Amino acid sequence: MRLQLRGGTRHEGPEAFELSDAWLQDGTPVPPDALTFKLNTLADRRHSGSHYWIDSGSVYLK
Repeated sequence: MRLQLRGGTRHEGPEAFELSDAWLQDGTPVPPDALTFKLNTLADRRHSGSHYWIDSGSVYLK
């Protein structure tokens, strides 16, 4: 899948992400409006004062 930034300003950053394209492992396209996703962001706490994070997520059929 491919995400697209939505809303916000260049200075403040995007307000949200939305699905722009999705496809199966074999390349078959999937309509983005047939899917929903949830991002799971974890702060990297290995280095104090670090501003890094780890992103993962899940994709679901609506």
